[in-house]
Amino acid sequence: MSKRKQEINDNGHIIVKNNTNPGIKIGISGLGMYDKKFWLKHLIKLNPNIYTLYYDRLVKNLDFIIFDGGADVYPTFYGEGIHPTTMSNIRRDSLEMFLFARYFNTSTKYIGICRGHQLLNVFMRGSLNQDLASINKPHKGFHSVVTTNSILRKYVPNKFQVNSYHHQAVKEVAFGLMPTLFEPITNIVEGLEMNQDINFPNNLKDKIRTVQCHPEMNGFPEAESLMDYLFRLRG
Repeated sequence: MSKRKQEINDNGHIIVKNNTNPGIKIGISGLGMYDKKFWLKHLIKLNPNIYTLYYDRLVKNLDFIIFDGGADVYPTFYGEGIHPTTMSNIRRDSLEMFLFARYFNTSTKYIGICRGHQLLNVFMRGSLNQDLASINKPHKGFHSVVTTNSILRKYVPNKFQVNSYHHQAVKEVAFGLMPTLFEPITNIVEGLEMNQDINFPNNLKDKIRTVQCHPEMNGFPEAESLMDYLFRLRG
């Protein structure tokens, strides 16, 4: 069994060291919902090095950036006015737009969870429904999702249950992305990945994988498989 050691470096980053496996490098937004201690606990099997990113605190050669849950995406980013139910954090949106653009043409992969699923669609020039209840498509608690012919289908059954904590959702899927999950009653898009039919450069072929649910909360049977999918484990 290899030895594991947790350290905090000079920049306050938590580093998990393993004598035989140095671990992957994961960046999180400096204004994200979860801090690095949360992700260290929930990603322990990856033996990760976790870095909190900000405008003046960037890390080279990251394997992944996690765009996690939180406030609604500011609707100006997709050309709409503000709905009465929309509650945004423009400081966070601006930072995460900066991180998205800064790492886009690198080998760093993007992971979107809940807000992050919606955010990455917007940053790729898609749009959102700002309030599902207003269009008679509310999502609460748990519901079923169905998979499409996508990479995700290698990880999960064709139909399964997920948790649901969102009042907004993807409306127009951005060019370059494809749906991987739908809620079958409302037809709301609940997952995205890069469109496999487009001949992207190698660094963009698997750039983005997202889910609308919260698999990191581990509240449903397929949560671990979704986390494996997001972190490109098992293929």
